[in-house]
Amino acid sequence: MESTTTRLSISEKPPTLTPAHPSRISTSPPPTPANTSRGLNRPTINGWRNRPLSSTRRFWIRTPLPPRINSAKGIAYLYLNLKQFEDAKRYYQQTWGFDPNDPEPYYSIGVVDWTLCYQPRMEARANLGLRPDEHLDARKREQKNLCDEPRAKNRALIEEGMDSLNRAIQLGPDYDDAMAYLNLMFRERADLECEDPAARRDDLKQADHWVDRTVAVKKARAGKNLTAMAPSPQ
Repeated sequence: MESTTTRLSISEKPPTLTPAHPSRISTSPPPTPANTSRGLNRPTINGWRNRPLSSTRRFWIRTPLPPRINSAKGIAYLYLNLKQFEDAKRYYQQTWGFDPNDPEPYYSIGVVDWTLCYQPRMEARANLGLRPDEHLDARKREQKNLCDEPRAKNRALIEEGMDSLNRAIQLGPDYDDAMAYLNLMFRERADLECEDPAARRDDLKQADHWVDRTVAVKKARAGKNLTAMAPSPQ
């Protein structure tokens, strides 16, 4: 089991939109949707990567299933790279109707929701000179405002993100990246509980639980890979 210090370092670093290997155990969050090996590959066929988004929309509408699923994911990825998060979410949501048993779009929406919550919160904390993991003191007006304002803006995003990530895990029980982001979402919610210490402790406990689940799944997968690579007895 990881220490609290390690858990906090895992939870407080934003994801990157540049490629990263999804299977490595790192002190930063898991890869964003564009970087995973579950089908969200950047479209490059016939120069599509360089086409304007209006062109990719027309291409997507004319494309039959299953290529249409990958097209929708590709358009969502383009919007994600442009940091047009609501448009990215819209295309990820459209893939639900194509394949409701695919966990990737649910994971992707969870990642987007976390990003929308995390980045402004970290900027606001930095402006007050607060550490990323420092508990907000509701008795101090500036810190109370830093709790109240994100609560009004982020509560719905956090709940949507949690629902999406839970659904991804339900569809993919070994989906360690989704587990890692669910940990992050519980920490986002914990930061809003500045006037409810019991609720904050409960959210942090749930976050730690998902860190442990993430590590356990990664270790189990690594063990299976080692077993598969072991030479057969003579």
